[in-house]
Amino acid sequence: MAFDTLAIAVNLAVREIIAAGLWHAPGLARFLAGLALLQIGSFAMQFLVFLRTDVYAVMVVAFDCLDLTRVSRLLLLRRLGRLAAAQQRELDNADRRDLQIARWYQWLFAAGVVIGTVYLFAFVIPDAWRTISWTVTSIACRSPFGFRFWSPLLRVLALLPMAAPAFMAVRDRLAARSHRTGVVAAAGSRRGRHVA
Repeated sequence: MAFDTLAIAVNLAVREIIAAGLWHAPGLARFLAGLALLQIGSFAMQFLVFLRTDVYAVMVVAFDCLDLTRVSRLLLLRRLGRLAAAQQRELDNADRRDLQIARWYQWLFAAGVVIGTVYLFAFVIPDAWRTISWTVTSIACRSPFGFRFWSPLLRVLALLPMAAPAFMAVRDRLAARSHRTGVVAAAGSRRGRHVA
């Protein structure tokens, strides 16, 4: 959040220099206006605690929790009747403070998942498609010696940090899946050696 604040401050300072007439760069001013919107959105996203943001970390420390998100997920799975026996054992052994806070946090987490999914399909995916189309068209139709050629590339670079959570989520899921597969295979080989 400190970095986001600094980036927004630098952006606004450069825009003020342009607005005061000390530097004539109308294309850059428009780009910085769009970038400021993205930066402010990125800063505001820190308050979406269901995404395990910095504010979530502060909240977990303040409430003295160990793994609030995991316990909340397990409670929601139990409500949906989809809790496996191993997960039930994990929930039974969960920290008492996590269970206490998860009673209300699970609903915030569930609402966040629903809102996040709607936002993904209503805004993120269509905007990503428009951005990619615009970038390809701009690069194909313009000279690399003008700002209009580089402007879409700069926009893509500005959007990359927003894509990082999705890439990390996919990476973590694949790592967890390969870990589970390895554990099951190791357990099977141990059983095979025991039977032999």
